[in-house]
Parts: sequence; structure tokens; C-alpha cells
Amino acid sequence: TFASKVAAIGDADADSSIGNVTGSNAVNVFLGIGVAWSMAAIYHAVKGTQFLVKPGSLGFSVTVFCIFALVAIVIVLLRRRPNVG
Repeated sequence: TFASKVAAIGDADADSSIGNVTGSNAVNVFLGIGVAWSMAAIYHAVKGTQFLVKPGSLGFSVTVFCIFALVAIVIVLLRRRPNVG
């Protein structure tokens, strides 16, 4: 986003831009899933039907996301070391 770019240019270590991108993505995901889930739950409650969610690949996706988030954090921390970065 534009705010991330401005933060990255003005900050020596770009912590603000990383936080902005991470926070923005988290809000997009949680609102995207939460709003759709709530609408489906309300729809089924009004219709009197049961709201069933079939298990999918969400567990795999969350695992992959967590692994790559951890790798990114390790890279950022290693690059801050004077003898590595």
C-alpha cells in the first residue's frame, strides 16, 4: 500500500511498513472470512436450516502461512545483525 511505501522510505529498518502490511492482510482475511461466515449463519438461521461447513484445506493453508511468517521474522532478525546483513 501507499502507507507502507512511505513508511519504508522514511524508516531505517522498515518496521512500520512490515507492521502495516501484516496488519492490513490480517484485517482483510478476518473481515473477509468473518463477514461471509456471519452472513451464511444468519441466512441459515432465518431459513431454519443447519449451517454446515465441510472441512477443507484451511488447516494446511494456516500451517503454510505460519511457517512462512516465521521464516520472514527470522530473516528480518538475521539481517539486523551487523555480521550478517
